Amino acid sequence: MVGDFNQVKEDLVMAIESQGAVISYIAHSSDMLNRTAPALGITRPVYHKAEIVLFCKAETSHAMLHDDPHSLSLCPYPIAIYSLYDRPNLVYLSVRKPPTGFKGYAAIHQLLLKIIKETIEF
Repeated sequence: MVGDFNQVKEDLVMAIESQGAVISYIAHSSDMLNRTAPALGITRPVYHKAEIVLFCKAETSHAMLHDDPHSLSLCPYPIAIYSLYDRPNLVYLSVRKPPTGFKGYAAIHQLLLKIIKETIEF
């Protein structure tokens, strides 16, 4: 979507919270990549800004974990928000593809897509 990264991030946070979910952490991915790039000889950044918002919603987590207690690593749920270095005013939102054959994640994937849709509609 075309827009300001910080505004889209604010809209994303509001959409997550409107679903009754709680944000547990925001990974500042572009900061880490920019900080480590010189040590690796990288001179051109990939992202203008990039973060991953991690959050959880108790009902969907309990349902998923009761379905498969070994799926703990799928919680909290991430939504990445980023803009590319060459196009800072085009902001992307992305999620992981649901695990193949794992029905317990379907409700979470639908929640992630609903949050993205709500973010876009703000």
